[in-house]
Amino acid sequence: MTGERVHFFGYSMGTTQMFSAMVDTYDTLAPITGKVAMMAPCTYAADYIFSAYKTGMIGIFNYLDLFEVGGPNWYLNVIKIERLFGR
Repeated sequence: MTGERVHFFGYSMGTTQMFSAMVDTYDTLAPITGKVAMMAPCTYAADYIFSAYKTGMIGIFNYLDLFEVGGPNWYLNVIKIERLFGR
């Protein structure tokens, strides 16, 4: 190990995997993990909770000027995300 930290960007199943890993191996991962961005977690919520969550996430995405996940222009959003959260 070079003393650098690993940064993680999880989407959908990736968020579930990181949640699981942090629960199972927190003492090992915490010292070597830098920033963690968890997008679109695999969860189930009642309609009223999902509605508030969806509205909140859309507001955050709009605020961050992110308008697509994947797609032909995703590389532009990756640059924006790196500016906000680091590489």
